[in-house]
Amino acid sequence: IWSDGSINQFIVFSGAEFGPGTYPITVQASNEFGCSHADAIFITVFDCTTGIGDTVLDVEAPQVHPNPAGAGDSWAIYWPLVAEGEAHPWTLRDALGRTLQSGVYKESSAPLRISTSGLSAGQYFVEMKEEGWVVRLIRK
Repeated sequence: IWSDGSINQFIVFSGAEFGPGTYPITVQASNEFGCSHADAIFITVFDCTTGIGDTVLDVEAPQVHPNPAGAGDSWAIYWPLVAEGEAHPWTLRDALGRTLQSGVYKESSAPLRISTSGLSAGQYFVEMKEEGWVVRLIRK
């Protein structure tokens, strides 16, 4: 029996129905011999909308434009509260955590620009570890 009460072989979870958050999915199974087992997993649903709508932007969080970006575009990443002239190492990683590019950002008034050239469609992450920032980038 699934956590939604169904007895089907599979359960279909639609994030659109639940909205952002983390949800437990449980299953309990038993057989005619009295053997039983229960298990659970947690599914996290993220808000992947790209429009700002009524959202108030956090001026202390990094901002990325455009996101998603197409072939031949460059992401412009604005890092807030970065002291001018100080060295801030950054790393671009793919969805598997492999390092694809890295560098040092020193300009607080100009955005960090990362080209999508050579990148396949998918998710990427740029990290500025010292500041504790990780930003999700989407290449469409």
